[in-house]
Amino acid sequence: VLLMFVTSVLEVLVWAVAYLALNALEGLEQAVYFSMVTFTTLGYGDVLLDVSGGVGQSGQLILEVLPIALRHH
Repeated sequence: VLLMFVTSVLEVLVWAVAYLALNALEGLEQAVYFSMVTFTTLGYGDVLLDVSGGVGQSGQLILEVLPIALRHH
């Protein structure tokens, strides 16, 4: 369980850095928050990406949900 938690946190941080590198979000706090909300698939809607950032968000969601789906298959 600890390994799954650490892996999830690292994945959120990697995506946050990717969003910053693409200039999709303004700061690290906002990028981590957005990445975590996307990771948990809640999508509050209070932080939005422009059209070019939507592709990254979709990719993050697929890459995070796919392993979970494959594990339970």
